[in-house]
Amino acid sequence: MSIEQSIANLEALKRRLKKLVANEMVNTALDNIKRQTDVRGVSFRKRKPGAPRDAGRLVLVDAGEGRRSITASVTATGAQLTANDYMEAHNEGASITGTANVREHTRRRAGRSERVRSHTRRMNTQLPARTFFADSPRVRNRLDEMVQQQILKALT
Repeated sequence: MSIEQSIANLEALKRRLKKLVANEMVNTALDNIKRQTDVRGVSFRKRKPGAPRDAGRLVLVDAGEGRRSITASVTATGAQLTANDYMEAHNEGASITGTANVREHTRRRAGRSERVRSHTRRMNTQLPARTFFADSPRVRNRLDEMVQQQILKALT
């Protein structure tokens, strides 16, 4: 490979690098959720015993909406990871107090349907921090390795 070709490959890599870093950030967050570990490699805090809908599923995983909401966008200075409000609350931990409006709905109970009128519900909930993505040495090492691989690929 000629010097000119190597320079052209490195310039092309420079244009794509932010997008590659953004994709790696999303993959890192999803891998942490899949492995059930935080950014330091420590296992997530388990659910309380007898939690509803536990059925052996992973923490932070239900229908997949939260995982699908994890996206990264390219900014002027790099890349930024975003998720829906629920996943951000889990990532940082949250204390939720106040009231929530419950819409009118139908509930099936003991083989019959019951109409539930709209009402408000008081809430006092603690979400422990299960940090699936944050700046950490593990994340930086993973990004550094990816960048080094891309540079070697551009030079060969």
